[in-house]
Amino acid sequence: MRGYEYLWRKLSAIRQRVLYPREDVVELRSRTRELELELAGLKLRLSPESPESIQAEYRRLIEFLRKDLDQIALNHTVLVENNRHEHEQLLREWQGAIAKLSADSQFLDHVREIIKMIKSA
Repeated sequence: MRGYEYLWRKLSAIRQRVLYPREDVVELRSRTRELELELAGLKLRLSPESPESIQAEYRRLIEFLRKDLDQIALNHTVLVENNRHEHEQLLREWQGAIAKLSADSQFLDHVREIIKMIKSA
């Protein structure tokens, strides 16, 4: 009878351990679940078909940068054209000012000649 009682206590203890595992086993299971979730997340991030993958993010970033670069190139072209136009306009104004100075200089030369003729007469 004592043998059965001893066996019953041992089986109860084993059953108790199986139903309620030690804390380190519980912690290990918990950490294993966390690692499995992280691994699933990493697989999703590395899958090229996933819209949330790193590759998809880089593709979106490259597309955004390409559009931005195209806009900058367009703005540069417009600025270069405006700069050329303004330089041409400045050149025309400068040539007009020089022509006016030449005409004024000729007029003054004629006035001087007239004054010389009046003085000499």
